[in-house]
Amino acid sequence: MIFLKIKMTVLNIVKHLINSEYELIEQLTNGIRLRAVDIKEAIDSYGRTLIMPPDIEYDNLIDIIEISNSIPKKWSVKFDLWTKEEGKSDLSLEMTLIESNNELMNVEFDDIHVL
Repeated sequence: MIFLKIKMTVLNIVKHLINSEYELIEQLTNGIRLRAVDIKEAIDSYGRTLIMPPDIEYDNLIDIIEISNSIPKKWSVKFDLWTKEEGKSDLSLEMTLIESNNELMNVEFDDIHVL
């Protein structure tokens, strides 16, 4: 059950990234660690067009680590982004997901960077 909630949260964030909805992402993450301008700069400096990964990627390639003794429960999540030009890219999204009573988890962006 928790993996499905993590998967749906990651899918939602990736959709917003692809649609360049950086202000919306900043609102969802409360601007913790990365603001809209920081997210835009990271994507733009990579110089490629983000696309949705194949669905199977959400099942196999989400790197999830539970953060011990966190209240509410938190997970450190890393997900490789995909681009039109190269498929699976070297651009990686790192975030902290926080348990919530909502359909999706609360999100804090930790970093968007090239591996």
